[in-house]
Amino acid sequence: MRAGHARRETADARSILGWPRIVFAAASILVLAAPANAQEAANVGALSGTLKKIKDTGTIALGYRESSLPFSYLNRRQQPIGYSIDLCREIVEDVSAELDGMEIKITFAPVTPDNRLQKVASGEIDLECGSTTGNVQRRKEVAFSPIFFVAGTKLMVPKSSSISSYRDLAGKTAVVTSGTTNEAALRALSD
Repeated sequence: MRAGHARRETADARSILGWPRIVFAAASILVLAAPANAQEAANVGALSGTLKKIKDTGTIALGYRESSLPFSYLNRRQQPIGYSIDLCREIVEDVSAELDGMEIKITFAPVTPDNRLQKVASGEIDLECGSTTGNVQRRKEVAFSPIFFVAGTKLMVPKSSSISSYRDLAGKTAVVTSGTTNEAALRALSD
């Protein structure tokens, strides 16, 4: 990757990530707009939820996938890297700015397709840095960022294979990652 290309990707990531500041600002405006009573007025600007947890602990827990290239994976030194990790680091910078420049320590926790939603919902991790599809069912459990990547599922078979469509998979074995939307799609096709 050329240096200019990397700078352009970083600039693109920052433009995508402008949303946390907008969300925080909008939430502050809504709270400041109409405090219902003196107690509520005293709590204007008080943090809650994940932002409060981050401010209180000085840490943010990022969930990462170990082998979800190019989004989230481990490098040779076994450190999480990838496009989604870069986006999450940008979000951490925005959270730091929202918390008056507070230094935030990042901790990383591995997640799998089977446990990533539960780890976010339980608060074990604050943010999942991966490639999780934000479908209707999952949105009932957790919140999602704006879409930053669009992809489709493809089948991969040897060139010599007679399989040219999912219809040709009848009676065959297919391998997918457990807990993914691809698994659900293949099961639906199989049924």
